[in-house]
Amino acid sequence: GAIALLTRCIYIATAWAVLQSGASELATGMRDKALFWRAKAQARRSKYAAAHHDLDNMENPSVEVQRLQRELRREKAEDRRSTRKIVKELC
Repeated sequence: GAIALLTRCIYIATAWAVLQSGASELATGMRDKALFWRAKAQARRSKYAAAHHDLDNMENPSVEVQRLQRELRREKAEDRRSTRKIVKELC
């Protein structure tokens, strides 16, 4: 009786741990997806720094996301240069 009960408790604890890790992976995936779509929307509005920040906050960035990060870094640098140029022309 006691061994059967102990075995059942261990089985339940293991199953619970597996479920919890699966749930946290799912939550991470959903959070990453939300960050990705928000970053895309911000990039469309030329908010490159904000978009880059969102992509940086992703826990498991895909290859596509890493490529986007590189592009955004480039855009951010060009954006800064063009802003500086405009400021110089104005002054």
